[in-house]
Amino acid sequence: MKNLIFVYSIVGLLFLSSCIKEIKIKTDNIEKLPVINCIFSPDSVFKIFVSLPTEITNNELHYVEDASIKITSENNTVINLYYTGKNGIYKSTTKPEINILYTLEVDVPGFETIKATDKIPEPVNIEDVEYYYDIDILNNDSIPMSRITFTDDVNFENYYDCIDFEKLGNERIYNINYHGEFIPDNVLLAENYIDYNPTSFFFSDMLFNGSQYKISLPFADSFYTNSNIEFRTTSKNYYFFRKYWTRHLYNQSNDQNIGNDFEDIDFMELLFSGDPIEMFTNIENGYGIFAGYSCDVWFSVSSKENY
Repeated sequence: MKNLIFVYSIVGLLFLSSCIKEIKIKTDNIEKLPVINCIFSPDSVFKIFVSLPTEITNNELHYVEDASIKITSENNTVINLYYTGKNGIYKSTTKPEINILYTLEVDVPGFETIKATDKIPEPVNIEDVEYYYDIDILNNDSIPMSRITFTDDVNFENYYDCIDFEKLGNERIYNINYHGEFIPDNVLLAENYIDYNPTSFFFSDMLFNGSQYKISLPFADSFYTNSNIEFRTTSKNYYFFRKYWTRHLYNQSNDQNIGNDFEDIDFMELLFSGDPIEMFTNIENGYGIFAGYSCDVWFSVSSKENY
């Protein structure tokens, strides 16, 4: 694991009365390395975003259009990626498989070869979802909830991410309107990130390893009766990236603008307005993330009828 202190932030001018305070930042000790972003699942081909950091006074992204990218599986299958011609995005024609270790290699002119490894874990499926109301005593309110039942695999160190979404045609629209809602679940509270306005709920199996667990989440549709749930079983790299990413977005006060679909966002896309924050990365000779997840989806009865 490698931690990165993000200092490529935009520093606002401090206006006090009619005075302007000049702030000097030392960036000589920060390596300007390529940024790689790839969150992958067995449902789609590999998609990798490649960019370069720019000066802190420059708001524009520097897309890398001449990178050479390949991914090698543990059984020595080589997957080559092609440039899509847009915004530094490269794609494969092959979908990744579950439980196969993949090694990413990216060559950007002028830099050392960038490397990362990760795999897609076996999915843990939703067994049942119960919709109910819970009482928030402090606010004297009744909160619509979803109680999700699943059984953790004792043979693995598992990590999860639960997402609430609606369907619009074939598209999924992630709901983020439960910020600041009542959270009664001890597993989530132990993760210590609820105060950072997460756009999904991610957690490890540390407190219930190998057991059946029923996690309670403030998921409900517009009628406050039921919800569509995307239940991801994620790699450890995904989990740590998601945890740091959530705190970073909260720190930048940009979380509601970004939404949940963070796998499509380059690190340098954000206009950093807050203080620098420590970030997680598993990229060697670069910054960013290369991480996998598998997914189970639970549709509410009304959604199944309209699907």
